[in-house]
Amino acid sequence: MRHITRLALAASALTMISVSVAAAADLGPVVIQPEAVPEPPVLMGGWYLRGDISYEFKTKARVYLSTTSSSSSSFDADFDDTWNIGAGIGYIFNEWFRTDITADYRFPADWGLALTSLSVSTILLNGYATLGGYSGISPYVGAGIGAAYVNWDTIDFPGFGLGPAVVEDNWRFAYALMAGVSFDLTDNLALDTGYRFVSVNDGQLIGPGFIVFPGVADYSDLYIHEFRVGMRYTFGSFSGGY
Repeated sequence: MRHITRLALAASALTMISVSVAAAADLGPVVIQPEAVPEPPVLMGGWYLRGDISYEFKTKARVYLSTTSSSSSSFDADFDDTWNIGAGIGYIFNEWFRTDITADYRFPADWGLALTSLSVSTILLNGYATLGGYSGISPYVGAGIGAAYVNWDTIDFPGFGLGPAVVEDNWRFAYALMAGVSFDLTDNLALDTGYRFVSVNDGQLIGPGFIVFPGVADYSDLYIHEFRVGMRYTFGSFSGGY
């Protein structure tokens, strides 16, 4: 009797296994789908336009006077604060680097000691390194090289008994150093704020030959410090801050 019971249990087990195999066969092979991995966003380069307005809070130079009587003197020229407007076109290479060409016009800044004013216009080729992006906020540093058009008004030194004399405008080498932060307003539009330092190469104010100004005047260390605010519009759709 026990032998018959064991045979019945074995037959039942075989029947259940057969049914399970048949059901699995009807369902087809089991396919394990790999877990989907999201692709990182593709950051591409593109062209952009920019416009800026700057407040020049410090413009300074060193002026040297030499007269026909062999006397000479030098002093610092501190100019009044002024404003600057600029525009440019640039290209974004990737999320870390961009470059642009900018042209800026600085409104004349007065220098009371010499009864004159100074306007410096610049054309610069600039490069910027982005120091990472944080929720659309991107700090950066940059540098630029180019040329500055130095425009002096008629200069006069009444305290020295010299002048007035007409100063010849000229182009000088210039470079700039920048640091700032950009804020993504949309995928295409960014607000740019920062500081810029501009250095203009040495030059001559007045050469020999002026009867009313019997001497020579030169300048050096022409430095401009300014705070800038501007907008950048990028063609195409970009994100991540530049």
